[in-house]
Amino acid sequence: MTKSEAKAAFLAQEPIIYGGITYLHISGLIYRLQGGKTVLKLELEDKCLHSVTIADPERVTLAGNAHLQEGGEE
Repeated sequence: MTKSEAKAAFLAQEPIIYGGITYLHISGLIYRLQGGKTVLKLELEDKCLHSVTIADPERVTLAGNAHLQEGGEE
């Protein structure tokens, strides 16, 4: 998933898949400094709302037949 796709999925609250688990939506976009570079991480809230997983966008996909319109700033 690209940065633009991640932002669109976050705003649309689309279900996503990470590590074989389906999450209801991306609950947050996190920018971190790693090795002097800014990287995007995704916060994924579990279905029971008890914990979050921090994921690399490259390892996240949209669940089912969800489709996004890309747009906006990164």
